[in-house]
Amino acid sequence: MPTENKIQRQIVKYLKKQPDCWVYPTCDRFTVGVPDILGCLKGRFFALEVKQPTGRLSKIQTYNLARIRMAGGIAGRVDSLKDTKALLDIE
Repeated sequence: MPTENKIQRQIVKYLKKQPDCWVYPTCDRFTVGVPDILGCLKGRFFALEVKQPTGRLSKIQTYNLARIRMAGGIAGRVDSLKDTKALLDIE
């Protein structure tokens, strides 16, 4: 099973190649609950929480993703590049 770091690197590498996309992998382990990947794709803010397929979101992660969605952003838990493409509606 791939590690969360490996999944995150694969997603970030792919997103950096997308036109009209800014992506920032957060690496501040001291800010609890901040999604692993933040970005903007064609004018839409997104936040991705990367987990292994069996990984679970913490309460603060769930809360923050919900708040981002309430503010009009795209936010969700992903465990693969395929999940990321589906969430961001990328082919």
